[in-house]
Amino acid sequence: MAKLFGPTGVKGIDVTTERGTTKYDADKSGFINIENSKHLKQAVSEGMVVASDASFGNVPGYGCSACSFVSLFKAFDCPKCGVKNDYRD
Repeated sequence: MAKLFGPTGVKGIDVTTERGTTKYDADKSGFINIENSKHLKQAVSEGMVVASDASFGNVPGYGCSACSFVSLFKAFDCPKCGVKNDYRD
């Protein structure tokens, strides 16, 4: 079983399958537990993060051009130093 988390405020995720939709809700600690590997893969592709992968040097992210702070999400204004970063394609 994998423990997932997402952006602040996410309390669950719906995974679309060939037989319909499967709903996963967060537990009391805020993690979403998924056992099915196909459902896990889809949830990660939609922006969820596996908790065991969330270490400082292991999570891909967006680094600040000034202070090198790494954010999981595209932060146009660095949450640490406030420098404006432009990640638009």
